[in-house]
Amino acid sequence: MLTEFAGRTAVVTGAASGIGLGIARRCRDRGMNVVMLDVESGALNDAAAGVGADEHVLPLQSDVSDPEGMEQVAAAAYDRFGAVHLLVNNAGVSITGPLWAMTPKDWSWVVGVNLIGVANGIRSFGSRMVEAGEEGHIVSTSSLAGLTPMPHAGVYSATKAGVVALSEVLYHDLRAAGSKIGVSVLCPGLVNTNILKSVRNRPHGAAETADMPIPDEALEFFKLGDTPEDVADRVLRAVEHDDFYILTGEGGRPDIEARMKAMVELGPPAMPNPGSIMPDKPVGG
Repeated sequence: MLTEFAGRTAVVTGAASGIGLGIARRCRDRGMNVVMLDVESGALNDAAAGVGADEHVLPLQSDVSDPEGMEQVAAAAYDRFGAVHLLVNNAGVSITGPLWAMTPKDWSWVVGVNLIGVANGIRSFGSRMVEAGEEGHIVSTSSLAGLTPMPHAGVYSATKAGVVALSEVLYHDLRAAGSKIGVSVLCPGLVNTNILKSVRNRPHGAAETADMPIPDEALEFFKLGDTPEDVADRVLRAVEHDDFYILTGEGGRPDIEARMKAMVELGPPAMPNPGSIMPDKPVGG
C-alpha cells in the first residue's frame, strides 16, 4: 500500500483529459512527480503545462495498446525519476450500440485500449515496481458498467468487466508474491469527461461504427456527472486506505446487489437502473 505521496512518482495513462488529468493534478498537488501518458500529443502537452510543466512533470505520448511503446515510456519514466510508486491505468474509450452491430474493428480498438492497455501497463510498469520491492499501488479504471453491464454498451462493458477480473487476480498474485503493492479498481458512474468523443483517437483505418454522430443531449447529460477532480480525490483516499473497490456514488450498490443475487440464484440477468450512474450530490453542490 502507499500512504506517503510527497516525493514519490505517479504514472497516469489517459492523462490529457478527464479522470486521468484530474488524478495527475491531485498527485502533483500532493507533491508527487507525475508521468503523464496519452495518445494525443497536443492535448497532453497543454494538460502537462497546467499540471506543472517543470522537473516534476513528464508528458510522454503513448498508445497503451502498443506493448513496445509502453516499454519505451516505462524506460523513460524510470530514467527520469528512478522509481514508480503509483500506477494509474486509466486510458479508456467507448462505443455504443447493439452487440450484433459491432464490427471486428470496433472490438479490436476498444479491447486494445480498455483491457490490453491495462495489461500492458501492469507488465511494463508493474513488473518494475514488483522488482524494486518498494511500497506502491496500482489503480486500474473500470466502470460501474464493469460491475453491472449496461445495455447497448456490450463491448465497453465486456472490457470493463475484464478490468475488474484482471485487478482481482493481480491482487491475489501480489499477495502470493509477498509484494508491498496494493491494488484498487475504480468503477465510476457518470463523470463529466469527453469519453463519448473518444472516436477522435481512433486509429486511421479503424473507423467504422464510431463514425456515427453523438447527439447533443448525450453530451449535455455527461455534464451532470462528478468532476474528474472529485473522482481523483476518491482515488487517492482509496490508495491511502488500501481499498480495493472504488465507487463514485452509492446509487450503484443496489444494482450490484441485484446482479450478485441473480448469479447466486442462477436467474436471468438483472436490468441496471439508469439512474444508478448519477453522482451522490448535485453538480456544484
